[in-house]
Amino acid sequence: MKKGVKAVAKATCDPQVRMAIIGGTSAILGCLLCGMADYLWNYPRVMLIFWFVCAVVLAGVRLAGREESDIPA
Repeated sequence: MKKGVKAVAKATCDPQVRMAIIGGTSAILGCLLCGMADYLWNYPRVMLIFWFVCAVVLAGVRLAGREESDIPA
């Protein structure tokens, strides 16, 4: 999540990648918040979706990093 927030804060980030990172990060934060009051891993599909969202955020961070390195100085 920390890398996601740093990638979104950069002005060079593509708007579509930015929205994917913001959505994924907010979904993870929502899971963490719900996890404070309830046990989230009752259903395997919830766990699968959680890890899929984590992968989307990491892919977005990687894309944001590539876009930053492609820009000439």
